[in-house]
Amino acid sequence: MPEIHFHRSVDSFWKRNKDYCNRNYYAVESLWNMVNWHKAGHEKVKITAAFNIEGSDVFGLWSAPSLMIYGTQFDEPIINELIRGIDPGKMDHASVTGQRELVLGVLKQVKNKKTIISERNVYECKEVRPLKVQVPGEMLFADMNDIDTLSEMSFQFQKEEYGDRLENNIDKMRNEVVIPAIRKQNLLKWVDKGVIKSILQVSISDVNAPSIMHFFTKEEVRKQGYGYALAWHATNDVLFEYESCGLVTKRNYIPSNKTFQNVGYEKVYDWIKVIVEPARQ
Repeated sequence: MPEIHFHRSVDSFWKRNKDYCNRNYYAVESLWNMVNWHKAGHEKVKITAAFNIEGSDVFGLWSAPSLMIYGTQFDEPIINELIRGIDPGKMDHASVTGQRELVLGVLKQVKNKKTIISERNVYECKEVRPLKVQVPGEMLFADMNDIDTLSEMSFQFQKEEYGDRLENNIDKMRNEVVIPAIRKQNLLKWVDKGVIKSILQVSISDVNAPSIMHFFTKEEVRKQGYGYALAWHATNDVLFEYESCGLVTKRNYIPSNKTFQNVGYEKVYDWIKVIVEPARQ
């Protein structure tokens, strides 16, 4: 029978799970970051419980109000042991993230209102597929001459990504995202006849893992191959230096999923974020 094991310390938890997290970084990035923020003494992060399910690869941690649960080898008895161990039925206002079916299984006994905030496909690419089409234009580094266009495109990306939950404005995107990315030379653009058609950012994590993010093509020129061309060339360049490249997409948004699959990305994880609402008084 599966049995939950609670670690006495975060160090013990990390010693047990670090190799798995490093091998599967793109799937568990948020947990990886949480552990490192805790170890660095971040004032807003305090891990109060960390656990493994013996006999499986399921593990997780609790840093109120966030519960993270990850793994790929699980069945109904393991989900039931998780439910017994962490008692989600008593959960009142929490953010629960991790492997989609695992999270939904654990939350099935929670009576409070549950809202799915985000569902993501996690992808990894180790080799690009042959380039399908030649698209007019070229990939270039973004520069300060494009600041207005880049800021507007970045803001539109955020609007599409977060909808009503968007907290940024154009000025914030300009100052906190676009300008730093230009200075780091990790913001790329696809330009055709002097006009920017598509942008993306290549971010390198603390474990030296590259990710594609901030991927956006102007609405009026979509389905013309610009986004595909930029994603293909950016990924191809990354793979000259790194073994793999990762990214996340909206679970059910067909265009971006199809684009990255055509580049050579393969899905490695189903991720979800669910908010458990406070009980009504």
